[in-house]
Amino acid sequence: MNRNKLLISLIVMLVSITTFASRGTATTTNSTTPTYYTKQVHNFDAYHSVPVQDKYRENLAYSIGIQAYIYAYPLLEVAKTMQEFTKHTPLNKFYHMRELADSNFRDVVTPNNDTLYSQAWLDLSKGPVVLSVPNVKGRYYTMQFLDAYTNSFHYIGKRTTGTNAGKYVIVGPNWKGKLPKGENIIKTPTNMVWINGRILVHGPKDLPNVHTIQ
Repeated sequence: MNRNKLLISLIVMLVSITTFASRGTATTTNSTTPTYYTKQVHNFDAYHSVPVQDKYRENLAYSIGIQAYIYAYPLLEVAKTMQEFTKHTPLNKFYHMRELADSNFRDVVTPNNDTLYSQAWLDLSKGPVVLSVPNVKGRYYTMQFLDAYTNSFHYIGKRTTGTNAGKYVIVGPNWKGKLPKGENIIKTPTNMVWINGRILVHGPKDLPNVHTIQ
């Protein structure tokens, strides 16, 4: 049926975009029973005239299509956000905001207006990336790590690692190399990683001090 072909094409398209974002990852589930979604039928006479086997295939294709959409939606949103970011900043490089967000800021919803943001998108498919943070002398800051599904999986900052200088080696899920003993290693669940950094600013007059940290 044409609808089956359309749904199967959608499934292939959505699932294929995960190759770059989540190559080498494994997913687990707590249930051994698959979830099925049943399509809504409006023309019952026409529906009941379809052979049972065709109904089953159509419902199965519809159910798989729904699940593929739910699975792939965050990947699409993250990929879209990354594409916008890399228009002005290369992968594996930081972009630093220099002004506090005000009521005209529209890049993201509900931004902080007492921190400066520093953001980077990492591609770890070709090897590790090293992140160095300076000594911020007690100032609050945080580096939030998100995977390709927008899950927060690690934090660097005053609350978790303190405010002294540090160096961290960020490695992807498939990396098999060796590092010197004593290195701070951050293992990521996906090769695509979004680092969202925030540094506290004590008012506009404090901006130059935060610029120096950045």
